[in-house]
Amino acid sequence: MLLGAQIKRLQTALTRYRRDMEFDPYRPPSVDAQAFRGDAGTGEPLFTTQHVTLATFFGTPLAGFVLMGLNETRMGRPGQMGKMIGFGIVASAVVLAIALVVPDEFPSFVITLGSVFGMQAVAKQMQGDEVMERLSKGVPAGSGWHAFGIGLLCLVPIVAVAFGIGLFFPSLIS
Repeated sequence: MLLGAQIKRLQTALTRYRRDMEFDPYRPPSVDAQAFRGDAGTGEPLFTTQHVTLATFFGTPLAGFVLMGLNETRMGRPGQMGKMIGFGIVASAVVLAIALVVPDEFPSFVITLGSVFGMQAVAKQMQGDEVMERLSKGVPAGSGWHAFGIGLLCLVPIVAVAFGIGLFFPSLIS
């Protein structure tokens, strides 16, 4: 009797093993493949490199990094937003410092173009491929108007800082 129960358990285990080993193409996967690949995201619109470039043109590198931070959050990495804003503040301060120290004869549009194309290269290097891959999988692209608006909103504190520097340190401007 004891031997019969053990044989019955062994047969049940063997049957379960065979059933699990069978290939069933219609059975759903046991693991969420999207989460496994690290592609988890919110599905919200992502900003392309062109959006980052547009925002940078109207609102300094701070605006471009804000869009990149939004992308990071929407791609499932919310902890990167603060880092991106920090990079944007530092990059904008560097551009402002360069603008203050160059001679008056130096064409100012060169500084603007340098920051815009530099930010475009940074966005392409850091997020370009991943954003394009997600867009090809059906994630919607962000609006150019949103990028423009974020650019203008980010310009406000930059102009305030520049105005404050001019007001309290007029020797730096002249």
